[in-house]
Amino acid sequence: MPRTTMPRGAVRKGETPMKKKILLAVDDSIHSADAIKYAVRMSLPVKDVSYTLFHVQPTISQYLLDKAFFLGSVAKHVLDKISGRALWLVS
Repeated sequence: MPRTTMPRGAVRKGETPMKKKILLAVDDSIHSADAIKYAVRMSLPVKDVSYTLFHVQPTISQYLLDKAFFLGSVAKHVLDKISGRALWLVS
């Protein structure tokens, strides 16, 4: 039996219509914005489209992690010192 051509988006009897899903990896670049615009333009004639935006960030460098840990310990030391003085003034 030859296959008949069906209109785009048509569903045969007994079949469940498929939803179209588009996954876009995005960041703060102009290229990401262009990719989103392109995906939307290309999918305009398609029914039941959903978009998932996956935000991509670079990993933080080990230098910055070490610096944050060091500064956090310095801040804790200063706060401990200040709170000790505050207790001395109150007593």
